Amino acid sequence: GQYGAPPSGQYGAPPPGQYGAPPPGAYGAPGGAYGAPYGQMAPAAGDQIFTIHCSASNLPKADGMFGKSDPYFTVKQGASVIAKSEVQKKTLSPTWAPVEIRASECGGPSNQLTWEVYDWDSDGTHDFLGSFKASLAQLQQQKSHRLTGKKGKNAGTFNVGSCNVQQVAPKALATSVKLQFRASKLARMDGFRGKSDGFLEISCIKSPSAGLISASGSAPKASPKNVVIYRSEVIDNDLNPVWRPFELYMRDVGSLSDKITIAVFDHDDKTSPDLIGRVTCTLHELKTIGTEMPLVDPTKAGRTGYRNSGILIVNSFEETYTQPPPIPAGFEVTLSARNLPKEGLLGKSDGYLQIYAGFGAQAKLMHKSEVVKDNTNPRWKPFQLSVEKCGGLDADILIQVWDQDPAKSDLLGESKTTLRQLTFTASEFHLYRRSDKAHGTVVVDSVHPVAFIQQAPVYSQYKFRAGCEKLAKLDVGGLSASDPYYKISTMKGTTKTVIYQSETVRDATHPTFEEALIDVQKIGDVEASILIEVFDQEDKGADNAIGSFVTSARALLTEWMSSPKHSLTSPKRKSPGVFVVLDCTPAPGAYVIAGQGAVAPGGAYGYGYPPQGAYGAPPPGAYGAPP
Repeated sequence: GQYGAPPSGQYGAPPPGQYGAPPPGAYGAPGGAYGAPYGQMAPAAGDQIFTIHCSASNLPKADGMFGKSDPYFTVKQGASVIAKSEVQKKTLSPTWAPVEIRASECGGPSNQLTWEVYDWDSDGTHDFLGSFKASLAQLQQQKSHRLTGKKGKNAGTFNVGSCNVQQVAPKALATSVKLQFRASKLARMDGFRGKSDGFLEISCIKSPSAGLISASGSAPKASPKNVVIYRSEVIDNDLNPVWRPFELYMRDVGSLSDKITIAVFDHDDKTSPDLIGRVTCTLHELKTIGTEMPLVDPTKAGRTGYRNSGILIVNSFEETYTQPPPIPAGFEVTLSARNLPKEGLLGKSDGYLQIYAGFGAQAKLMHKSEVVKDNTNPRWKPFQLSVEKCGGLDADILIQVWDQDPAKSDLLGESKTTLRQLTFTASEFHLYRRSDKAHGTVVVDSVHPVAFIQQAPVYSQYKFRAGCEKLAKLDVGGLSASDPYYKISTMKGTTKTVIYQSETVRDATHPTFEEALIDVQKIGDVEASILIEVFDQEDKGADNAIGSFVTSARALLTEWMSSPKHSLTSPKRKSPGVFVVLDCTPAPGAYVIAGQGAVAPGGAYGYGYPPQGAYGAPPPGAYGAPP
């Protein structure tokens, strides 16, 4: 055959034709050797576009005895809408604009489809008028179809004027859609004579970690939830806003047939935005330019006299096929705040940020900023957030702003959001504290994707040396210096596990402790919260807590040169003192366990370090005598 006979007897006689010419047409049309290369599908035979001119007659009167109907129709494959017409106002015999349906989008020309006619209503309920089932192929043969209404009643006739077929090349799957919306007659949210400051949000049900591949090559598992994938700009003082065009990536939505929710809100400078109204649909339903969708506030739906809170209108819709940008490894973010609460005697705040991945007991500290002194409108230094460590673009993150105080830092406010929402245009987040009233606002000054996260490597063990400054005097009624020592503990929810305890330094307000060997693997996750507590040792009775602070292993061990001092806090005393990291260097023989250069346990060298000599001097004579 073409590949020659195998060595005699080595494999036995091959089955007839196994190594000879392939069957005609097996790999595509003749003349191209074997068509598509081995392992790839043969080129598709093509696709068909059906252009259908539709009308109806003798439709039921849905708008009262003396009214008519505002009919439109949808085409469904199963439960998914794949095509939708425009609305024809006040008629029982509508003629709609032609609709186009690709055979590939509906399961083929012989697949049964459901054709449903509705009466458009301004309250969004849209009354069902009637339906029938037919494939595209059947529409070519049969031009009139009886519509069956509620309880099997006759609901008029659906007519096919013509059904033209065009042979076309297979259509690539859209990678994104470009959209523009406008709204009409939005509800007045800013008082009787006021207007609204409208913006829109688009959300869908998806996994927060969708599209995320971890460094180990596996996709983290997260339960699907409703996530915001787009937020527009705010248009102030306008009941008929026109928002800027934008792009939605299919990797975020799923498909043209998946449900999305479009909500319009009224922006407020001091409280949470107020919902004006929302609508749920598919991208397929937005293809018809000029489609009008009532915006309904679910808290008002069903009230006497309530119809809607405005109309959302499709201004443009375009499918695109260019490769979407990759999900970045992370973002470099610059945040500021405005109108923070005034704390202290001078009426200002010493504000700092804490950013957590997740909420509650499972939250992990991702970043702690520097303190900006005496400022109710602080701006903090840029920092980086890893998409993977945060759990994905749509995983929950918590932004907290604290006021540093020697006795006890006070929470000024917090806001829940996601990494994706940090990237939205002009993003800002109101800070809340035990009420609906905002306690200042965090503003995203800039956010830039980064190809990799520039984090210092974390080693398996460290030589750690610490001290304290200005420790509170607890002995002899506060007249004599304390006998301090410190503990390092891991925090998992409410469970505290001590991993190191220092020696005691007698009679010292500025102690320097002996060098310690910190085993990071006892901590586990380098991003996990750790607690450092300083105590006064008592010869009799329980030791007294001087003060404490919370950080992460990464921050403590790799950022000590830029942030060596940590203020202690205590509910019992105003100024308990300061904990100072004096030195923190990798121990001899330590290996990288996180960050650049890390090798996962169980990898090529077990725990991240090569066998002796693997990268050292070559065996004698292997490469000749050294110079």
